[in-house]
Amino acid sequence: MLKVFDRQPLPDWLSTCNITDPLPTVNLLTNSVFYPACGFDGRPVKYCGGFSHSFIYVDYGVSSEKLLAELWFGSYRKIGGRFVSMNEMLGPVNWEPILPIEAVDGDPQRYADRIVVPYAYWSVWERSSRLGDNHGPERFSFLYIAGDGAATFQSLYYTNGLAPSLVAVIQPGEGFGGNWTSYFDSGQILARSVLGNPHGLPDYLLLGGLGSDVEYQRSIVWPGYSRLIVHWKPPEERLAYNGSLGLWARN
Repeated sequence: MLKVFDRQPLPDWLSTCNITDPLPTVNLLTNSVFYPACGFDGRPVKYCGGFSHSFIYVDYGVSSEKLLAELWFGSYRKIGGRFVSMNEMLGPVNWEPILPIEAVDGDPQRYADRIVVPYAYWSVWERSSRLGDNHGPERFSFLYIAGDGAATFQSLYYTNGLAPSLVAVIQPGEGFGGNWTSYFDSGQILARSVLGNPHGLPDYLLLGGLGSDVEYQRSIVWPGYSRLIVHWKPPEERLAYNGSLGLWARN
């Protein structure tokens, strides 16, 4: 966890939950980290685990088969996981956005051939007993949804009257990356969805990507988030990539 965060206690619901219980939607969304166009990037869990105990990942290009084959969190073991029906998610089954799509947003069908069959998979992970709190939280919840980032945000948070604590936008794949709209652009539908949420705003934005130095991040950070808390290059990227991450706080 980043040292700039205060460690939060393990929520009661997470310490006692059973994966076969009805989906605790409100608990999952409260104080959550929301990460659209996520792929298999575990960095938000690594850097925000303990500040948050619930992670909502969204990507319409990852099949359920690929997810189950790739899902893994180092020194954590999965103590339970199951697929969740769209009706159980308490959002529109077809995940159509509540806010209207505008011309500036782009064409939602631009990469229709890359969109997988929608699904949601909920899992709970527990830290190895040989490791302590310095390694990360005792437990965390992880909900992965194959859906559009903006539409899913609206379906989850608008419908349930909540807002996440942090939104991550990291190398979201604009252009040839498979994303039909720009997540960095504050005038397009993801930012409009997050910033226009009548139930509140996230406290933080976690921005990143290849070549995302401070100057570049200042040019893309959303209005109202001008306080840069920390900017760093993750150790795992120093050789393989030329990328960095920046944590921005709400003014």
